[in-house]
Amino acid sequence: RRMDAYDHALRSQRAIWAVSREDIAQARTEAEAALALEPDFARAHVLLAWAALTEDGNGWGESGTGQYDKSVAHARIAVGLDNKNPWAHAMLAISTFWRDQEVSDSLSQLKYAVELNPSNAHIRMLLGAQLAYMGEGEQAIEQLNYAVTLNPLFPDLYLVHRSRAYFVIDRNKEALADAIRASTALPKHPTALALLAVCRAALGHMEEAQSAAQRILDASPGFCISFARKSYPYVEPEMKERFLKLLTASGLPD
Repeated sequence: RRMDAYDHALRSQRAIWAVSREDIAQARTEAEAALALEPDFARAHVLLAWAALTEDGNGWGESGTGQYDKSVAHARIAVGLDNKNPWAHAMLAISTFWRDQEVSDSLSQLKYAVELNPSNAHIRMLLGAQLAYMGEGEQAIEQLNYAVTLNPLFPDLYLVHRSRAYFVIDRNKEALADAIRASTALPKHPTALALLAVCRAALGHMEEAQSAAQRILDASPGFCISFARKSYPYVEPEMKERFLKLLTASGLPD
């Protein structure tokens, strides 16, 4: 493996965790640089898939009707290059879930990724994230808390997913606590800010909810109710409607 390609991959991974528009663009650029040097570098394809998913999911992408297609495509390439790479399987599972909102196969593949590397905290974080969108809040919290024990210096993105896990089972005070921590650490992450807004609104903190909604628009001007409706992969329609109703109450435009 060329060290310069590996160095680009490390830079991409570091930028991924910051979750601002600028950082994710840098993550994409670094992954593309790694692939320019080594087109068969599976991890770089994973990172490009992750960056594309993050851009599309936060209103930063330019994919139009092909939302999440780039992420799925590069994750598939990664699996083809290295079928025992847990990251490749995890990213293909997550990308497919977000694009197609298909639960069974994506969840099976995500669990297979965990089996390939049971002590990888980040992959357990991704499993917890999908379980939260499925409405399986207790299972999601279990996975996310275990991820925290595996990696006490965990990235702040863990808190975003755990906030959602609490939210979907109406543990709104705990959801808010994680949303505050996440949005403080990731002040330009629209998804973290959206959770902050809905948790504030759920608890009747309407002035703070409106402030959070304005911060969403500052971070991603195209992030509106119709975008959230199209993009967020809540499996249960009533859960998605609750989320959107609270975002609307926070003042996010249609």
